[in-house]
Amino acid sequence: MHRGECGQRLIKMRVCYFGGYDREHPRNRVMITGLIKSGVDVIECHSRHARKTLRICALLRQYWRIKDEVDVMIVGASCHGYVPLAWMLCRITGKPLIFDAFVSVFECWEEEFSQTWSFPLRASWGMLIDKITCLLSDIVLLDTPEHVLYFCQTFHVTATKLVAVPVGAYSERLIPRNTEHNSSRFTVFFAGSCLPLHGMEFILKAASLLQIDHDIVLEVMGFGEEWRRLQRSYAGSNIKFLSAHSYSDYLSMLGQADVALGIFGTTPKATRVIPCKVYDALVVGTPVITADTPAVRGLLEHGHNAILVPPGNPDALAQAIIALKQNPVWRKQLAQSGQRTYAQVGTPEVIGRQLRTICTKVLMS
Repeated sequence: MHRGECGQRLIKMRVCYFGGYDREHPRNRVMITGLIKSGVDVIECHSRHARKTLRICALLRQYWRIKDEVDVMIVGASCHGYVPLAWMLCRITGKPLIFDAFVSVFECWEEEFSQTWSFPLRASWGMLIDKITCLLSDIVLLDTPEHVLYFCQTFHVTATKLVAVPVGAYSERLIPRNTEHNSSRFTVFFAGSCLPLHGMEFILKAASLLQIDHDIVLEVMGFGEEWRRLQRSYAGSNIKFLSAHSYSDYLSMLGQADVALGIFGTTPKATRVIPCKVYDALVVGTPVITADTPAVRGLLEHGHNAILVPPGNPDALAQAIIALKQNPVWRKQLAQSGQRTYAQVGTPEVIGRQLRTICTKVLMS
C-alpha cells in the first residue's frame, strides 16, 4: 500500500496503462509522460491489431505477465470498449480501475449523427456505454469541471467518482518563438474537422469578411470528405488547405503562424471542452483566439493569455484577427502569457503529479 507519512517519499508506484488507445493522441502522450515524470513506473498493455479477437488476446497475455507488478490500471483515453475487459482483470487481481473517459460517447454521437435516421439507436447505445463504463470504474477522468457536471447530471454518476484532469500538451520544453512579424503574409492557423464543435462555418465566414485585407491568409489543416469538399469549394480564396501531418510537423506549423484558432461552435459540447489545439497553441507560444465558454474561462482570460470571442460570431472573430494583426506588441504579450499559463497547468509534470495523487487516493480507499 502506498501510504506515506508527512515528509517521507512515497513508495514506488507502478501503473498499467491499458487498451487499444492511440499512442500519438496528445491526451495519452501527456498522461503517460506525466506519470513517468512524476516518478511512476508505467507498464503499457497495448494492442491495436486490426482483428478484435487478436487484440483482446494480446491484452490478456500482456496483462497476465505483469499482473503482480502493478498497483493500478488506467484504461487509455476514450477506450470505452476496453473497460469491461479491464474491469474483469482488475476484479480477478484485486487492482483499482481508473478510466480516462475523456469524452462522452453519447455526446459525441449526438453531435455527429443527430440529423441521421440511426441517431435514436445510437443515442440509446451511447447512453448505455457511458453509464456502464462509469459504473465499472473506480475513478473516471474527464477534461474539465463542466464535463464532470455533465456526467453527474446526464448519467447520474456519483460526483466523488469523477475527476477533471486538464488535457495539457506534450513538449520537452517551451519552444522559443520569434514574435516579430517579418513576412508580408499574416497567417491564421486552424486545425480540426467539420464537426459542429469546431464551428468551421463561422471560421469560413470570418475568412470571407477578411478578404479585403490581402495580407491575411487562413491556413486550414483537416481531414475527411467534408474537408476535401471545402478545399474544392474555396480554391483560389484567402484560405490555404493543408494535408494532415505528424504531430511534430503540426506543432512546427502552428508555431510559425501569427495567430491560432480554437473552436467556435455553438453546441452544448463546445461549452464544456478545452480542445487539445488550444493547449498546443499555448505551448508553442502562438496567440490563440477561441470561443468564450464556461470551460475556457477556467483556463484563459480575455486579453491576458488569449482572445475570447462569442461562439458562432464570425464578425467578432474577424475583428479579433484584425486587432491582433495591427498590434504586434499585444501578440507578443499574449504569447508569453500563454506559455506561462501552460507551464502552470498544462505540462506533463503538472498533470502527472495530479494523476499520481489520484492513484494514491484510489489505492488508499
